[in-house]
Parts: sequence; C-alpha cells; structure tokens
Amino acid sequence: MCDRELFPAVIYANENYSTTIHTNARERLEVPAFDVATCPKQISLQAYNMSAVNTSGKGFPTCRVAAAYRRGSFFFEISVDKLQFGGFLLVGVGSLNLPENTEYMPGEKYNSYGYSSSGEIFALGEVVSGGHTHFQEGDMVGLICNLDKMTVTFYINTHQALSISVCLCLCLCLCLLLARAHSLARSLARARARSPSLPLISPIPVSNTTK
Repeated sequence: MCDRELFPAVIYANENYSTTIHTNARERLEVPAFDVATCPKQISLQAYNMSAVNTSGKGFPTCRVAAAYRRGSFFFEISVDKLQFGGFLLVGVGSLNLPENTEYMPGEKYNSYGYSSSGEIFALGEVVSGGHTHFQEGDMVGLICNLDKMTVTFYINTHQALSISVCLCLCLCLCLLLARAHSLARSLARARARSPSLPLISPIPVSNTTK
C-alpha cells in the first residue's frame, strides 16, 4: 500500500463471467459503482454500473470502482453471478492504473493485493500464499482494507477466509525475488563453467556525444 490510495477491483477470465457489487436499499447511494471511464472495452456494465460482465474470452480484463480510499478502513463485497467450475476471478484492491492490467496476476506497478477463486493470495505481482478456501458461482466475496494498519481481510459468505499484512507480503515478495536472483546467479555460474569465454557482463554500446 505504498501509495496509500487504493481502489477495490475485480479481474475476470473467460467470457460471461460476471459480478455485482453488493449493497442494499439503505446504503445504495453510499456504495461506489464500477468506474465507467476506466472500464475496459471487454467489460459490459449493467444495473447502474453495479454489475460487470466480461464479454470477451481474451485476456484478463480488470474493472475497478469509481471511488478511491486514502485512509481508515473500507468494505467492499461482490456477488459472484457467473463463474464456471474451476474458472478464475480475483477480488482485491489496487492503484489508480489497475484497469490497465491484462494479466491474471497484476504486476508490481499496480500495487495490488487480491484473493482468487482458486484460493491463492496475490501481492505486488507475486503469489504469496495458496491452498485457501475457493469461491464459486453464487458466493459472496468481500474484503475489509485497513489503510492505517496496512492489512486486508477477505471474507467468503460473511466468514473470514484470511487476513494478510502488507508488510509481511512485502517481505515474502522480497524473499521470492532474492531466491530468483540466487537461482539466476547459479545458472550463470554453471553456464560460465561450461563456457569459460562467456563474458561476465554483456558489453553495452555507448554513443559518444561529447563534442
């Protein structure tokens, strides 16, 4: 939550997968709808922009709500209207530019944290945890994001599924990156052992602009 401005959002896979932001008559005007201005062309908004339907079978279109949250806590909940068995949806939060995402796992630049229908937790472009409760068509999926304590708690059918600490996610992501760097270093070392003439660093051409 580095930028401290987050938007609830949903990532869809496969045609006709759909969700509806949950509300009731009393709080209808207080609950933000999906954002028309940033909604991808693959997503069709309905019911006063409270429902979103993926009309394309390509990519992973991402739709966020119109309101930003910068402090305190906020609650967001959707009903999963259409999701095939084993299909993929991700519910979470991310930064202003999250609708630009086209992948099932948003990159680090989107500052995103999400819970997938397959029971995986995504944070900053990494899978940081798995094996949690799956959700499916007909379920209610919600989250409470506390921007002051930097935590996100996910719920399935009003039952708490998991609470994550952003600081812990950052540590896990760093560990994953370090492990990859170590693996890459070992691969390069083995390649150099097989080919001693392999340069340590590839030369980068530099143009001389000095007159």
